[in-house]
This record gives sequence, structure tokens and C-alpha cells, in this order.
Amino acid sequence: MSKKAVHIVAFDIPFPPTYGGVIDIFHKIRCLHKMGAEIFLHAFEYNRSQASELALLCKEIYYYPRTRHPILLLKPQPFIVASRMNKNLEKRLLEDNYPILFEGLHTCAALLNPDIQKKHCIVRTHNIEHEYYRALAMHNTGALKQWYYLSEARKLSAFEQILARSSGIAAISSNDASYFNRLFGYARWIPPFHPEDSVTAEIGKGDYALYHGNLKVEENNRSALFLIEQIFSKIHYRLIIAGQNPSKTLKSAISKYKHVQWVAPESQEQMNALISDAQMHVLPSFQSTGIKLKLLHALYKGRHCIVNDTMLEGTGLNNLCVIANNSDEWITAIERLQTVPFQETDLRKREQGLQTYDNYHVAVMLGQMLWLDQE
Repeated sequence: MSKKAVHIVAFDIPFPPTYGGVIDIFHKIRCLHKMGAEIFLHAFEYNRSQASELALLCKEIYYYPRTRHPILLLKPQPFIVASRMNKNLEKRLLEDNYPILFEGLHTCAALLNPDIQKKHCIVRTHNIEHEYYRALAMHNTGALKQWYYLSEARKLSAFEQILARSSGIAAISSNDASYFNRLFGYARWIPPFHPEDSVTAEIGKGDYALYHGNLKVEENNRSALFLIEQIFSKIHYRLIIAGQNPSKTLKSAISKYKHVQWVAPESQEQMNALISDAQMHVLPSFQSTGIKLKLLHALYKGRHCIVNDTMLEGTGLNNLCVIANNSDEWITAIERLQTVPFQETDLRKREQGLQTYDNYHVAVMLGQMLWLDQE
């Protein structure tokens, strides 16, 4: 690959890569850098510190404050977009002819600028955002939060038309790609980037089931509660819930059962060890937009995976998982897999089935969109 350059506009500082969106961004940067690309990173700063580690991968890094004043709730643009509007960003993006990769609808305010529209701009969609926010509203009982999520969903649905001003859409799941193709006609499925460059699942057996994720995220909290209240309250197999910031409700549910345990890993190495040592991964989902990186993490590093149809939607990974869609099916699958070792044949099947998600393969596809197959 000859020398290429790209501006990447990130909605958050993508280091450390500890949650879904920034995992995709960080490992995208890592893989494009490995392929020889020069990366000009633009990141919005609010809850995270500037990261010197990114300087090893990027030609230049620019940070911009995210303005989170409540007055922005009155703007016609979604709050997640209005809070990231920045004239200095737009000015820098116009200093050269390099393509631009906007990460998420969050960062697309710059596409309102007619001069930026003339550039080669690709948008990485991480979700169908208005559907995601509408689902958050459905599953949240707080009146103020529910109002915010519904308001944001309406604004995101309208603002989504900004994608018509881009040169292309790099959708994170095949379902999302189909949706954007119906609307705009030029979306391509570019699977998520992730930490794993090879399948390292361990042969043998473990003695617990694992659910992992950022427990502050409402959907993850809901999934963990479902596992405890609907599944593991009825069986006595050990369950570990791994992640930061569990809700009071989740902590209370965990405390009711001696065989259910909460662990807050202090490092990615500790989380990786929990994933590798588990006998099985229990990963229900109640939202089908985007793709769940926890599933890829479990398939690359873990043993058996039990999931529901919603978790698999648009992934093409059905043949690598055991599928359970109601309490009885979950219990049957867990009881069956307790004593089944993960074997060499399972490992080979994983390697074959995950080729679509190979980071190098995905980086080549993204490069074709960014640099128009230019050699």
C-alpha cells in the first residue's frame, strides 16, 4: 500500500479503548497505521484525558472541547451533534485535500459546511442512532431522561439526512448497511475493528459463565439483570458479572445469590483472563442496531458462547454460537455446556467463521473507500 493520509474525527478520545465506540476507533487507527497510513486525529475532549499513547500512531492530534451547556438542548441539531460543533475543526479539515472519516453521526456537523462537502468524506455509522435513542427511552423510567432520549431520537432522525452530503457510509453491521443503502444508496458494510488479530480461545474447560460489559450502559445493566432474575435464579451454576459501574438494582440482584458474583477488573489483562478462563459466555441483547463488540471479544478469546437472536442480528456469526431466546432455552443450553470441553475442532471452526472480521481484511476494505482504490 502506497503512502496514504486521512483525517479521522472522533467523538471521544479513543484511548484507553475500554468501550464499544472507542474500541472500534482505536483499533482502526492501529490497523491503518500498520498499513502505512498517516493519520490526522481530531478528538473531542470531555470525560477523558489527552492520551500521549496516540502520538505513536498518529501524524498529528488535535483536541477540541465538547460544549455541554444545557442551552444546546434548544438547538434544532441533536445535543450529541450540537455539543461537538467547532469552527477550528472545520478550518483544519480544509487545510489539505486528504479524505475525512467522520466517526458517528455525532461528528457530522462539519458536513453543514459547503466547502467540506466538496471533500471526500466517509461517515462511519456506529448505530442507527435514532433507533438506539428511542430504545433507551423505552427502557428508562426516569421522566427527565425519557424526555431527553425521545427528543434526541426525533432530532437524530431528522439530522440523519446530513449523510446525503457525504461521499459514502461505512456501516458497522450488515443490517445497518442495508438500512442506509435504502435511504442513500451508497453504504458499505465495514465490520468493527477490535483488539484481536488472531483467535486465542483456550482448549479445555472452565467452571463459570461470564457476562461482561460496561455496566453503566443501560442495555448492559438490563442484560445482566435478565440473566440473574430469569436464568441463574433457577439454576446453581456459577455466574460472574464483570464490568464497572453496576447500578444499585443490579448490585441488589447479585447479592441475593451466592453463586452470582460481581467483579470489576482493574485492567484489560484481568478482563481478558476472565474471558479466557470462562466455560461459557452468556450474552443476551435487547437492541439490534450496531454490533456488540463483546460478542467478538468472546468469540476470539473465549470458549462457548450462548446468545439470543437479537445479539446475532446482522453479524453472520450464527454458526459459532448456541442460540437461546427464552428462559427454558437459556437454562437448557447452560446445563448442557457445563461439562462440554472446548476442543481443537471448535477453534478451527472459529478461525474459519471469523475471517470476515479479520482486522487486516477490514482495513483494506475501509482503505478502498477512503482512497478510492488508489495505488
